[in-house]
Amino acid sequence: MKRRPAGWVLFLAGLLFLVVGCADNTSPGDPTPFPTVTTAPTRTPSPTPAPTGTPAGITKHTILPGNFSLLLPGDWDVVPAGLTPLGYYFQLGPRPVGPGPFSSSIFVANAADLSTIAAAEQLLCGDGCADDLEFEDTFVGGEPAVSTVLQSGDMPALTWIFVERDDQLLILSIHDPVTLENRPDLLDTIEFIAATPSAEATSPPTVTPTSTPVPTLDPIISWQRASPPDTGLSFEVPADWIENQENYIWSPIVAPGLAVEFNWQADSGPSLAADDFFPAGAEELSSAPFILPWSTNAISYTVALDTGLASYVVVPAGDRTFAFGITAPNAQSLAAFQPVLTHLLESVRLDFIIEPVIVEPADATIGFFQALINDEPDESLLAFLTPRLRAEIPAGESPFTLLQLEDRLIEYNLDWEFITSNSVLVTMLITLQNGMEVNRTMTVVNLGDVGWRIDEVNNPSPEE
Repeated sequence: MKRRPAGWVLFLAGLLFLVVGCADNTSPGDPTPFPTVTTAPTRTPSPTPAPTGTPAGITKHTILPGNFSLLLPGDWDVVPAGLTPLGYYFQLGPRPVGPGPFSSSIFVANAADLSTIAAAEQLLCGDGCADDLEFEDTFVGGEPAVSTVLQSGDMPALTWIFVERDDQLLILSIHDPVTLENRPDLLDTIEFIAATPSAEATSPPTVTPTSTPVPTLDPIISWQRASPPDTGLSFEVPADWIENQENYIWSPIVAPGLAVEFNWQADSGPSLAADDFFPAGAEELSSAPFILPWSTNAISYTVALDTGLASYVVVPAGDRTFAFGITAPNAQSLAAFQPVLTHLLESVRLDFIIEPVIVEPADATIGFFQALINDEPDESLLAFLTPRLRAEIPAGESPFTLLQLEDRLIEYNLDWEFITSNSVLVTMLITLQNGMEVNRTMTVVNLGDVGWRIDEVNNPSPEE
C-alpha cells in the first residue's frame, strides 16, 4: 500500500479554501506542512502569549452534520471548511479562525466509509502505519470514544478523539491555540442531540431532529449554469432539477421538501440585515463566518422554518449582497444536502470587479492566492490589484500570468517586511504541482479609502 507524506489530509483540506503559510519563524527554504495566516505584519516579534483560558462569555455552537452541540469561549468561532477525505470539516478557535495547528478541528464522516484506524492513519501518515497507533478509551458527551496523540515529522503533537455514533465517525482535536494542549473542559461540554425528542429534553425543539423520513437524492452527475439577470454572477445547479419561474428556487422531483434558493439585493449597507433574506417567521439558530475566495465577509446561518430547517450563506460583495440557501425537512436531510450548497458556492463566477476595503496588507496577498488556488475567475483576482497593475496585464491574458508560473500552484509561504508605513514587501516561496519551488516578491501599497492592494509582482534573479 502506497504511503503518503505526513499530514496530507489536513493539507488537502486546507487547499479547499486557503493554503497560506506566513513564516514568522520559518525560513523560505523550510515550508511548514501546517501553513498559518498572519493577519497583520509587524515590525518586531510579539511576546509569546499565555495559554488561552475560557473567558466568562461562552457560546453554544451546533454542529448539524454531527448531531451535537458544544460550548466554546465567547471569542471563538466555528467555520465550516467544506468536504475533505475525512468528511465534513469545521475549523474552530479564536477569531480570526484560519488554517494551521493553532486552530482546532472537527470532522464528521460516514462510519461505513471510514474506520477509526483508517482516519488516524490518514492524519498520521496517509495509510499503512496502523502498527504505530495506540488508543486509550475515553468518553465524549456520555458516548464511548478513543483518543490518541499523533505526531509526524515536524508536525506538532495533537490529541485526536474518535467517536462512533449513529453511523457516523466524529474526529475531534480541540486544543489550546497557543500551547496546543488538549482542552478537556471544552470537550466535556459536548451534548449529542437525541434521534427523537424526549420528555426531559431541554434543548430547543427547533434543533432536535424529528422522525420525518430523510429524503434521498441520486448522485448528481450533471450541472447547468444559472445566470440570474443583473446580478453580475452565475453558478451551477443540478441540471435535472425543476426551477420555480417566479423565484430562483430549484427542487429535485424525487425528493420533496428539498430546495436550493438564491436571492440578492443591490445594496450592502448597514440597513441591510441577513434576515431580510430569510422566509417570514424564520428563527436564526446559529451563525458563523464562512470562507469564500471572493468575499471576506460571508456569514453562514442555520435557520428554523415552519417546514423544517435551512442553511443560508449571505455574501456581501461590493455594492451587492447575495444569499445562497438550502432547505430541508429536518437536520439529517439538511446535513446530507450540504454538498449541493458547497458545489453551488464553489461554482460561482463573477463578471464584475468587487472593490472590497482591505484593511490589512496581509489580506491583499492572501486573498489573491486564495482566489488563485481556487481557480476563481479573473475578476476575483483583479480585486486585489491596484489599477496601475491591472493596466499592465496584456489584453486577453489572465492575472495568473503575473506570477510567471510553469505549473499549478499548490502551496506557498509568505514573509513580510515594511518598506514604508504605506508599503510592504512580501517575499514568497511557491511550491508547484510538479514539485518545483520558485521565489517571487510582491509590493503591497495602501490606496487610502479602499485599503491595501498589490502594486508590483517580481521574479527575482538568482543573484537577488
